[in-house]
This record gives sequence, structure tokens and C-alpha cells, in this order.
Amino acid sequence: MKSYPINPHVKSLQGVAFFDWMAARIVETLGSQESRLNGDGLVGEELGAVIEAACRRSGLPAELCVILNDGNATLLSCAYVHNCTRFGLILGTGVNIAAYLPVPLIGSAKFGDRPKEWFDEARSVIVNTELGMFGKDVLPVTRWDASLKRGHPRPDFQPLEQMVSGMYMGEIARFALLEAIKTTGLFGGIIPESLNFPYSLGTEIMSLVEGDMSPTMAKSISTFSALHPSPHVPTTVDLAFLRDLSALISRRSAAIIAASLYAIWELRLEGIRESIASPASLAVSTAEAEEEVVLERTMVSFNGAVIESYPAYRAMCQDFVDGLVATGDGCAPGVRIDLVPAKESSLLGAGVALALAVSEAT
Repeated sequence: MKSYPINPHVKSLQGVAFFDWMAARIVETLGSQESRLNGDGLVGEELGAVIEAACRRSGLPAELCVILNDGNATLLSCAYVHNCTRFGLILGTGVNIAAYLPVPLIGSAKFGDRPKEWFDEARSVIVNTELGMFGKDVLPVTRWDASLKRGHPRPDFQPLEQMVSGMYMGEIARFALLEAIKTTGLFGGIIPESLNFPYSLGTEIMSLVEGDMSPTMAKSISTFSALHPSPHVPTTVDLAFLRDLSALISRRSAAIIAASLYAIWELRLEGIRESIASPASLAVSTAEAEEEVVLERTMVSFNGAVIESYPAYRAMCQDFVDGLVATGDGCAPGVRIDLVPAKESSLLGAGVALALAVSEAT
């Protein structure tokens, strides 16, 4: 098992070049030779065929049976063990939520041309929400959020992701820090030259600084100075400001994630309640649907560097979720939404999906 970061260079690969990179990493993991990259287009191509072709170019004959993203895989990996899992949360470089929703809530048109028997038996479906794309003109933004958008090639493509994910939290902190250095005299009033470059303040340094509760913050000072050299040696006061700034940004992120989870949880329950009121649209029995409505514990499996490793992030997000559930309308006593880790979920979830696909085929 190996892990390969998808850095900005990899993200910028054009056309099938990304899939050739993916195939090369698969082959590398298996101990074979790497593939060649090329820039052929993808428009109109079927994704499964593109991936299979990339694997063949690497000398790896592969048959693609299922395609699922990391959110779906995270949900499946935990649901395989805990049958009260209803959501999969990804929060690292990006953000996403997969949700286990009743079929009637989605609408039959979304499922394309399927036999009537399928609809007669279909109860629930895993929905990839692409959560990061929501929030435009809904979420309140700061002037530093606006600065990020002005420098972004697709400023309104993923408005929520730009406020919560590891890709962007450091950039928001950078804009705020630049303003503070200019206007308050922090860091000696001298901006380290490296901080003038976009995305030069990573969420990793935010994580380190926010987690540094030592009186002198010596480790944070040393690490920050090495990454962002300057004639001014940062003081404890300088790094304490960055720690407080990081805490505000991470707290906002956790609050937005918690609100998103709660909203989708409520949407799911609304769909089930509506189905109970209209039994003709419900493939699952009314009794089973009512059990879902009063499900005491709903598990949200999670994966990703921010929610797994950022200091106190998971606990903060859980506290926000608990508060929303406790004050929500119609929440029965004892009802909980619990965030639970799903280690190696991409591998395990893909395995579960493959097993299901093979069993259905046979």
C-alpha cells in the first residue's frame, strides 16, 4: 500500500494525462514500470474506458467494475461494519459528503432508463453531494475570502470548499496575516518575501502553530522562520497572533461542516417522513421507514487530513453537531450524530463496492 499526494502539478495535468499518472502509480505500487504521459482530450469519452486504457499503456491489464469517489468509499467502508452509517465525510485538501438517501427523495428521472422492477425494489441510494459547490450568496464571507476569490481561476466553482478545506484555510490566513503585518506592526512590520506568493502559507503550518501551547512557542517560531525567512525574527507574540487567527479560521470551518452535515441529515429524514405519508412511493416498508426516523445513533464516517489531524478539529466539529441536534426541531431525546474515523476507507470502500458489483453480476 502506498500513498501519493495529488499536488498542484498533478492537478494541472491535462486530459488523459491525469489517468496515465494514476495508472503509473498503480503499476509503481505493484512494482512494475511507469507509464508515459500524453495530453489527449477527454470530452465525450467514457471514464471507465479511459482508466482501463491508461492501465494497458502501463502494461497492466485491468477490468474496471465500479467507479466511486472517496466520499462514497468512506461511507461504504464504515457501513460494512456499522449498519447505522448513513454519511461519509471527506475533509482534507478538499471537502465532500456522501449521503445514504431514500430513492423517492431523488426522483425517478435522475436514475435514467431502468426497468420497473428496479424501482419496485430500490430503497435507498448513495448520493455524492459535491458539497463544496454549495454556498454561493448564502455563506457570509470576509474581505480575506474575497481576496482569495479574486486570485482564483474559478472563484465561484466551489464556494463552500474555499472556506473549509485544507487547500484554502492557509490562504485565508495568509491574506489576513499580510494585512496584520502591514497595519499593526506584527512580525516587525516586515512581510517575509515568501508570503507574497499565493498558497505559500500552508494549512500544515496553521495546524502546527494552533497546536503549540508551549509558553515560548519555540517550535512554531523555528518552523515558521525556516519556511518564511525574514530580517525580523518572529516573537512569541507574533506566533500567538497567528495561533489565534488559525483558531478562528479552523473554528469557522468546523461550524460550516457541522451545519452541512446537520442539513443533509434533516433532508434525509424529511424525505423518509414524506415517503411514509405517501406509501405508494416507498419501496421499503412503512415500519422500516419509521425505524429510520427514530434511529437513535447515526454514524458519519470520516477521512481526510484536516478532520483526522488538525488539532481539536474533530472534537470541535462534533460539539457543533451535538448543539444542532440538541436544539433541532423534532429531534427525539437521545438521538445522536457521531463522527467516526474510517481508516484506509478508499481501499476498503472500493473493495465493498467491487464485492457488491460482482455478487450482483453473478
